[in-house]
Amino acid sequence: MTYVAAFECKGGIVLCADTQETHKGAGNDPDEKEYVEKLYVPENLSFPIAVGGAGLDEPIEAFSLELFERIDKQKPATIAELRKMVQESIEEVHRSDAAVSAWPAMYRTTKCIVAAKPTNDDFTIFVITGKRVSYRKREPEIIGYATPTNKAHMNRLYRPDLSMQEGVILAIYLVAQSKAIYKDVGFNTKVAVVTATGAWQEPKADITEMEERFAKISPFVDRLLLSAPNVGLTESGFDRLLKEFHEEVRRLRFDHKEIVAEQLAKGNINWPYEKLPTGCKVFQSFDDKGKRTLSIYSDPDDPSRETQALRLDDDGVLRFKITTNVFIDEKTYEHLRSCPSSNLKDCIQHIVPDC
Repeated sequence: MTYVAAFECKGGIVLCADTQETHKGAGNDPDEKEYVEKLYVPENLSFPIAVGGAGLDEPIEAFSLELFERIDKQKPATIAELRKMVQESIEEVHRSDAAVSAWPAMYRTTKCIVAAKPTNDDFTIFVITGKRVSYRKREPEIIGYATPTNKAHMNRLYRPDLSMQEGVILAIYLVAQSKAIYKDVGFNTKVAVVTATGAWQEPKADITEMEERFAKISPFVDRLLLSAPNVGLTESGFDRLLKEFHEEVRRLRFDHKEIVAEQLAKGNINWPYEKLPTGCKVFQSFDDKGKRTLSIYSDPDDPSRETQALRLDDDGVLRFKITTNVFIDEKTYEHLRSCPSSNLKDCIQHIVPDC
């Protein structure tokens, strides 16, 4: 069995899958597990399309390659044209592929998800079962292990207005939860995104890092989930818990930003969606030998009134640590919001002329 899911977000579609295929062993032999690809994104093809499949990998790969070849020759402009092309592709594979006709009937029914953006129409998701192409889907779709538990996770966390980055994070989380519950779902997690300009696979290193991030964040979230409605806990005790949650999760976010900022600093990035806030910057300096002496990640203008302690670590990275809040009176705050001067010193002199 397998886990494959697809859902729409703002600006595109996210697909996810595991990479484990389990076969029943003979007699008392344990189940055999092998690595298989379940998400297919065309190479050197700008048309926005990706395919996910549950079942035997041979017919899924054959269908994907047949569909990609047809789209490369004639890009469908509408949902109707795309559906016709999907139908013709699956029928051609069943008609001409000798391997398909040789399979026992019980193995011929595979299930696939096609996510795409026709040239002149909106994003669309089709579900293919055997030779049948279903109607256009607007709701999240799970094939393979579409269990009540997996559906409950999707229903709880999914919403149509998710950003693409939130969609990718949700996809990684959904596969992780399925792997944790079902032994037949496993190995590496794969994620693909379909936008108006193309389709991409999420880098393996980024997925692994996000899975590790979940493992670190989850204990704090779980503890807060149970403590928040617990009125038997004193307010001072709950405040301590909130403070711990705030400090640890914020630290983990800063760590994660620095990891992603490293990609930005190296240049030549090709992110299909924004992974850092628009307007952020990374400042770096190097000595004569090319060793980095300073690296600073900077968010775009942040209205939060906080001071930050800085320290330079052994790798030349300037670390930020939240230390305290700075409180100002309402009159000063309103002036800072409306002051025409972009120079902080001039702005302060407007407030205190003798400064």
